[in-house]
Amino acid sequence: MWEIARRPAFQLGFVRDQALAEARAIHPSLEAIQADPVADARLLSEIADWADRYTPLVAEDGSDGLMLDITGCAHLFGGEAALAADIVARLRRQGLAARAAIADTPGAAFAAARYGGPAVVGGGGQAAMLKSMPMLALRIGPDMVSMLERLGLKRIGQIMSAPRAPLAARFGAELIRRIDQALGTDEEAISPRRPMPALIAERRFAEPISLVSDIAASVFSLAAGLATRLEERDAGGRRFELSLYRVDGIVSRAEIGTGRPLRSPKTIGELFAEKLDSLGADFDAGYGFEMVRLAVLATDSAMPAQIDLAGESDGEVDLARLIDRIGIRLGLDRIVRLLPQESGGGEDQALYSVNSGDERADRGDRAGAGRPTCKSGKTRDMVMERRRTPQIALLTLQPTLQFFELETLKSWTQKSLRVRNDSEQFTEELKS
Repeated sequence: MWEIARRPAFQLGFVRDQALAEARAIHPSLEAIQADPVADARLLSEIADWADRYTPLVAEDGSDGLMLDITGCAHLFGGEAALAADIVARLRRQGLAARAAIADTPGAAFAAARYGGPAVVGGGGQAAMLKSMPMLALRIGPDMVSMLERLGLKRIGQIMSAPRAPLAARFGAELIRRIDQALGTDEEAISPRRPMPALIAERRFAEPISLVSDIAASVFSLAAGLATRLEERDAGGRRFELSLYRVDGIVSRAEIGTGRPLRSPKTIGELFAEKLDSLGADFDAGYGFEMVRLAVLATDSAMPAQIDLAGESDGEVDLARLIDRIGIRLGLDRIVRLLPQESGGGEDQALYSVNSGDERADRGDRAGAGRPTCKSGKTRDMVMERRRTPQIALLTLQPTLQFFELETLKSWTQKSLRVRNDSEQFTEELKS
């Protein structure tokens, strides 16, 4: 875990929500700037997008920090110390002051980054590091901190080894929980701001690229690597995301959906090329992209395509490709396919409309699904189709098989159903 935050102001004698007059009494040369929480939140979100290059598990921590789970990622950047140094150096080049700290737990990383701890807390070293930290480093509320300080308890080390029962009775279970989370005895997980992709492939460049042809070549290469891993799982991608990381820190993302599970590198490359082409003037490479990432956001089981004796695939594959290309321009949620639904009305066949981006469109079923809605939120209606031509069906009556003929009368309000077997014949009138 690591935490990034602004320079800890507490070292200068400031505290959160301190009055401006009191702060200027401490530092008369203090410059005051009108706060803009909306702009701060937008900046933090942009930094979080940028930090996604280190790990896909990025969470916002308050209004001025980020928490990243870098488990299994540090070796890609030369180790934990090199990763922390790289993130701080890159942010400094963009005019941002930051501190980074790496620890075994989110609580220890929070304390080290915000309250002057080491950049890398060694494995199991969080207890020694926390002893000299102020109570605020435990992520407890200011009211509880005030209660502790009135009792002369100002450092975490003063309560770390104290009996738990009296502490819990006096200050509540929250204090005990925060201590255990910081020490790692109570497991704590972060909540990433974006869902974890099923698969990821990325490529970094020694020199930035900016041509669409270079991006397309990179997408094809990355898709080829993902195709092998998808094939091992007998799966195909339903949603893909292309992330382009510019040298100035801006991240551009493009997402596509497919009508059927897909893992063909050529098709994936063509869809993204069309997606980038559809952006037109909105596509801005800036000073170039230093990293390209292709992620599979959603997968589904994929069976090999059925081919005929001539070695050509069936029309379903061609239809799926057409749907994908149209979906790039319009969005898959705007394309509707009709699926048959079992009905007891004989000749009447019930058809339900389902978005082509829905995996149920592949299976042809409606099991466990509600009525689909279009982008505007309106519910799609059921469509009834009547066929005038006689049909022959197979009907199971007890242990033997019998045949019946379904004949449609001229009137749309009645139909006659005649069921024949070896010994009798009868007619039943059914109302529509």
